[in-house]
Amino acid sequence: MILVYGNGPYPECSGVHENDMGISTMTIRAALRRTTAVSALGLLLAACGGSPGTGGGTGAEGSGEGGDRAQVIGSWQDEFCPTVQPELAAERMSSSEFGFGPTYMPMGNARTPNTFDCEAEPIIKVPDARNDYKGYVAIAVYNGKEPARSGVEAYYRERLAKWTEYYEELEPGPQRTNREENDALTPFLDEAIEGPWEEGHAYAINAAGVYDGSAFAAIRTKDYALFVTVDYPMDREVRMARDASQSRERNGSTGFSEEEIESRRELPFTDEEIAEWTTGEYITTVYEAIEAKLES
Repeated sequence: MILVYGNGPYPECSGVHENDMGISTMTIRAALRRTTAVSALGLLLAACGGSPGTGGGTGAEGSGEGGDRAQVIGSWQDEFCPTVQPELAAERMSSSEFGFGPTYMPMGNARTPNTFDCEAEPIIKVPDARNDYKGYVAIAVYNGKEPARSGVEAYYRERLAKWTEYYEELEPGPQRTNREENDALTPFLDEAIEGPWEEGHAYAINAAGVYDGSAFAAIRTKDYALFVTVDYPMDREVRMARDASQSRERNGSTGFSEEEIESRRELPFTDEEIAEWTTGEYITTVYEAIEAKLES
């Protein structure tokens, strides 16, 4: 997900999906498959009292804030996905097609409150694999009711906290069990991101069992914050090898080495490779593309 937070239109919609910051991507994907971009816009307009063709007041002219750049980003709408380029994430995962998207998600239908997002599901085809794999990419701009400077910083910190809390507070169940057994309950990446912005931070967690891994990068400028999430699937061959190794160990035999397990990998990337790319090259590319369009 790429998410930008700034000063906000749609205050009457600020409570929509307010508990969704930690919602699983499996839930999001299922909802998006059932909802076309047209119906999504219709739901937004119904909730917010807008009408087609108005743009919901997301542009600078309707913001009442003059030069707020987050408002300008919100006015791009159909130009937002081409600007933030989710296809780059698909290409990095060796995908050339999408299960859905790239789709612009207006505020009220986006993943978190007061955001407008670009979301997509890359389909990853692996020769001789029994089934295709699926990833998830989202790029979004957040608009709040607070003054731009204080609101941006407050939301930036809240969003970082929500990401880690989702995994820390997983209820007992299959996902928590899988993550505990595979040392994938805490981030393997937790570090600052340096660049031409006020501050930035990155997290990444491994896939485990049938549950995706996730790379999350966040940066904050003076007047907007940008969040990028790329979710990557668990390699099925690696999972089966790891399960077999754990079974052998439980029966008193020697398990497989990590090198032996990794030799079974069929995906053309590792979790660590996608995380490094997302939190380095990709977040920087998206930021530069947004800044270039703002200046054009």
